[in-house]
Amino acid sequence: MGILSLPFFGITYLFILYLKFSFSMSTLLVCALAVNISAWVFQFIGQLIFEKKSPAVFDNLVQPLVLAPYFVLFEIMFVLGYEQELEKSVNESGKLLRRLLDIRDEQARNWIRVQADFYARTL
Repeated sequence: MGILSLPFFGITYLFILYLKFSFSMSTLLVCALAVNISAWVFQFIGQLIFEKKSPAVFDNLVQPLVLAPYFVLFEIMFVLGYEQELEKSVNESGKLLRRLLDIRDEQARNWIRVQADFYARTL
């Protein structure tokens, strides 16, 4: 994947150079800050509303930040037809993991409900 990621990171580097020589540093910093903050806000909203779980950054700060560029790269490569069997396997594993996590969450909710009922009856 290293060689395949070279164009992705190379284009990113060239785009950054273009921005650096086209705009003032203060303008770039304000724009970068605005994009970054809005991206984090939309990420949290999307995770909480659509996926109904806390963002991965709450569990581990470094992992999502380091792996995010590679996630995007793999998504682009899969769309372009790269390793279709791997994509199928990853998607199936993800669906299975999601089902297992949903079962675990449901069991946890049931356990909390049982405990709450027990304590309500003992009071």
